[in-house]
Amino acid sequence: MVFPAYVEAVDNICFDHVMEAADHQGLSAAKLFLLKVANLLVAKYEYTHHHLTLISHPVGMLVDPSNGCGLRCPGCVHSGRQTMWDWPSGLLKEDLFQTFLDAHGPFAIELYLANYGEPLLSSLTPRFVRLARQYGLPTFTSTSLSIPSRLVDGLVESGLNFLIISIDGATEEVYAKYRRNGNFTQVISNVKNLVATKRRLGSYTPVLHWQYLVFEHNVHEVERVTQLARDLGVNELALVRPFSVTWDDPTVFAHRTWESKTLVFEHNRPAYLAHLAQMRTCLADDAIDRQFAITWSERLAARVLSPLETRRPDGTGYPSKPCNWLYKSLTMDAHGRIMPCARPPTKNGDLVFAQHTDADHFNSPMHKIARQIFVDEPAYRQHVMETNEKAPYCERCQHRDQKADIDTKVTVRRLLHDVDLYELLDGHCKDALTDW
Repeated sequence: MVFPAYVEAVDNICFDHVMEAADHQGLSAAKLFLLKVANLLVAKYEYTHHHLTLISHPVGMLVDPSNGCGLRCPGCVHSGRQTMWDWPSGLLKEDLFQTFLDAHGPFAIELYLANYGEPLLSSLTPRFVRLARQYGLPTFTSTSLSIPSRLVDGLVESGLNFLIISIDGATEEVYAKYRRNGNFTQVISNVKNLVATKRRLGSYTPVLHWQYLVFEHNVHEVERVTQLARDLGVNELALVRPFSVTWDDPTVFAHRTWESKTLVFEHNRPAYLAHLAQMRTCLADDAIDRQFAITWSERLAARVLSPLETRRPDGTGYPSKPCNWLYKSLTMDAHGRIMPCARPPTKNGDLVFAQHTDADHFNSPMHKIARQIFVDEPAYRQHVMETNEKAPYCERCQHRDQKADIDTKVTVRRLLHDVDLYELLDGHCKDALTDW
């Protein structure tokens, strides 16, 4: 089916089923449900047909509430051993986050409130979680918890559904070898505080996921940390073989033969699903209404094609599979810089594609040029040579065919089964929406 006819069919699905869905979910929830499903349908077409200019929105989003971090872990932009990174410290302002949510929240499936900063350095992080839930966005984040206890306050009440806690030792001495500048005593105190707050409020969430990176220097504490995690009352412990960081610190070695695994101590699926269902009780009605009022055919008519634009309706003959990140995800740091993926930019700036204040930043010139690599790389190289335009980092990325964090076949499919906003979809529909 050619794209205009396909988009018209998507519009018909929305209009034909909105009132039926409203009878089950309420009108705002029905519109939100159809916006997200329609976006999946359109994004799937654009991805499989290698479009350069998209009318779909990112399915998943990564946003840093804070660009700063007090730790100096090897391999991170904050390690202090490298000077190549372009990662200025700062805190995300609420108005910037709100406009980002208004633009993409009604279409996205999930939000990750972290990337290279410590999100709990921002007192607004719990507020950001509450705002995201108004757009039906399950939200998770990651923290070292090596912060003052007051910054943990409000995290449980915010509605956060999943919290990754990075602690790579069972004793201060071993912990400090990787989590440099960290405070092990403070970390354990904060874990206890989170567990106690959850119990006091009768809340199963956030699910507390202790992540333990297994290095040569801490593998001997695996048994001890397993017992400690169980005793403290976290939900699960992930014992993970990390990526090598010897390029940054040649004295720290990942365990070469460790097989990653997750130990689950407490799993209450009904309580978790009930927590996700509460998102429907307070939705951002005005933002949802504004986006639903614009048809996908209207979005298509307003599309401004790149001079590079090449579309093949049958979707065949392409030299490679597109990079997931360029079609499924969008990253914004605390300064509103737009990046296509979770990789940190270097000082040459070829991974900072736009600013949030730029119009249609999911279709920035750099995004379009990067997508062209997967359509016709010789034509892409010719274009860059003739125009002298800056080449994006994607040209030399060694991981460009790897899955994004928001991979549709795994992450999105799981969320379609977990979040009751999608309860009207049967199993066949969920598979069809995510099989790309």
